[in-house]
Amino acid sequence: PSHVTVRAVLQAVDPAALSAAFRAWATARLPDGEVLAVDAKAVRSTVSGHGAAQQDFVALVSAYGVRSGLVASATAYRNGETSEIAAAQDLIADLAAALDLTDTTVTLDALHCSKKRSARSATPVATGSSN
Repeated sequence: PSHVTVRAVLQAVDPAALSAAFRAWATARLPDGEVLAVDAKAVRSTVSGHGAAQQDFVALVSAYGVRSGLVASATAYRNGETSEIAAAQDLIADLAAALDLTDTTVTLDALHCSKKRSARSATPVATGSSN
């Protein structure tokens, strides 16, 4: 099919249902002991407010299986409405509901390391210095 047909089909699909079906398919294929790397990337050509102090853009947070090469789950967020931190926490919560993450290593970049943690986030497994 042409890109126009693919676009029309994707616009007609319920995004939440598609995301849940994809997550179920992908997580069923993850190997035991998988390492999930969670990170966000801005979607090209979605920036608005180029000259403003607060630019708005769409980004995609994904959980990538390092060993398997599979994207286990992904979610989009709009910078002007929420943050990468909140989107990543939602993504991990959705994954935890679909998959037992007990023996799964989940990595995040330094943006997610903060002293102020939300009420939803888990207790840290390891701590750095005592500062």
